[in-house]
Amino acid sequence: MIYFRADMNETIATGHIMRCLSIADAVREAGEESCFIVADENACSLLKERGYEFRVLHSDWRNLDKEIDKMAELITKEGIEVLLVDSYMAGHNYLDSLNKLCNVVYIDDLYKEAYPVSAVINYDACEEKEVYLNRYSHLNTGVYYGYEYVPLRKEYSGLKHAQFNNPREQNILILSGGSDPEHFIKTILRKIDISEYKKVFAVCGRYSEDYVELLKTYMDSERVEVLQNISNLWEYMIKADVCISAAGNTAYELMAAGTPTILYTMSKEQEPAAKTLSKNARIYYAGSLKEAGVYEKIKTGLKDLMKEKTVLQQESERLRAIIDGNGSNRIARLLMDF
Repeated sequence: MIYFRADMNETIATGHIMRCLSIADAVREAGEESCFIVADENACSLLKERGYEFRVLHSDWRNLDKEIDKMAELITKEGIEVLLVDSYMAGHNYLDSLNKLCNVVYIDDLYKEAYPVSAVINYDACEEKEVYLNRYSHLNTGVYYGYEYVPLRKEYSGLKHAQFNNPREQNILILSGGSDPEHFIKTILRKIDISEYKKVFAVCGRYSEDYVELLKTYMDSERVEVLQNISNLWEYMIKADVCISAAGNTAYELMAAGTPTILYTMSKEQEPAAKTLSKNARIYYAGSLKEAGVYEKIKTGLKDLMKEKTVLQQESERLRAIIDGNGSNRIARLLMDF
């Protein structure tokens, strides 16, 4: 049994749980089962839906140090040997305490320090590889670095984008992630000229506060389709000519799907990866929603990308060459080999 420690709620949305589920699915396909450890009941319905066991700690997701005793008891009681931790709130003391009891694998999104764990995964590649590896040179920690470890669902392995369309017949996909605290979808739909596109797919996350309002606003529109928390998102990715998306794991899904993308960020935690993708993968990054002018930059990005379908096709092939969609399988094997 492989164990995962992650949370989801209105504040941190669904990203941590979703990428852990992608890895758990790969573990299951390889012949083992997984169990999730969560602070509260926010993720329970999703985990039930996906067929996974879970343990609820009834702890505070903001302060993981206070749950160390509960985790220690659970590790001993269930004989946990391998634990993947996916939380921004997991600090040095928390990880060190748990790693003394079992093999802890940590997904490092923050790059703040060398974490005292058995293995660390950094797929964002926000630091130079040599710099990152050198940080762990004095520790007995396995380091797994680079885009080959991006944890995506199996549907993104070998995914092929559909035929691109000519201008005025093009489709755009708009995503905000699990939540939309800045009301991005509602705002961008007002700012772009919807008549310029054949179809606009606006996908709200599980915690969106605007879904019902958007549904009512565009219920009679022939061009705008409002959806929420769909399980087949990749199908919309491969038929969209361009996507506007919050940075995060979805950005890598879009690359694997070969969907030309414009990124924006909603939190400081998303900014390093977005800037790195802009630099290394040449994805258009419009900036943070908290910055002035970000919506104008998004509109500029749309005009630059949505010219000719040959431009979109070339961009699609370039993105697919960067992400192969097999990262979850690699991480699953890593966990199972302990």
